Amino acid sequence: RAKLAPHVPQKSLWIGGIGELHPNKNWSAAIIAMSTLSPKNHLLIIGEGEEKLKLEELIAQHNLSEQVHLLGYINAAQYLKAFDIFILPSKKEGLPYVLLEAGLAGVATIASDLPGNHDIIESGQSGLLVKPTPQLISTSLEILLRDEGMRRNLGSNLKQNTETNFSLEKMCQQTFDLYQSRTLSD
Repeated sequence: RAKLAPHVPQKSLWIGGIGELHPNKNWSAAIIAMSTLSPKNHLLIIGEGEEKLKLEELIAQHNLSEQVHLLGYINAAQYLKAFDIFILPSKKEGLPYVLLEAGLAGVATIASDLPGNHDIIESGQSGLLVKPTPQLISTSLEILLRDEGMRRNLGSNLKQNTETNFSLEKMCQQTFDLYQSRTLSD
C-alpha cells in the first residue's frame, strides 16, 4: 500500500472505485457519502473524465481533500487487492467488467441496484446492492467498515461466484450454446 498511495494513511480503511469521471458513474454520491463517515476512512477513485473539476470542487466544498483522492488514470489492477471495499455507485450500467475484476480480487463490494449488477452480485451474499444515493451508500459503507468478517465473507463469495460463473471457459460455452440454439431454430 505504501508504494501505491504514500499520501494515504496505510492503516486506514481504503474504499476504492474505478471508472470514468462522468455523471453516469455518480461519483458525487460516493463523495457526499464520505462526508458522513469517520475521517480515518479514505476513498480512492481511479479514472479521468469530464467531471474531474466538478468532483474536485465537491471534495473541497465538503472539506474532504484529506479523505477523498482522485488518482487519475493509473494501472488499477494493483489497487484492487489493496482496497478494503470496492464501490460502484453508477446510475446506469450494462454488465460492468470492473465488478468482475473486483470479484476476482475478492474485495467486498457495494454497487448500485441495477439489472446488470444483479448478474454478478447477490445482495447480502456476494456484495451489497443499493439505490445509489449518498444516504444509502453511506449506510452500506458504515455496515462494512464496522464488520471485517462481513467484508471478508462478501469478498470471498464474490470471488467464488465470479470464478464459477464468469470464467473464460464458461463464457465461451454460453456464447457457443447461444449461437448453436439460434442456428438450430432457424
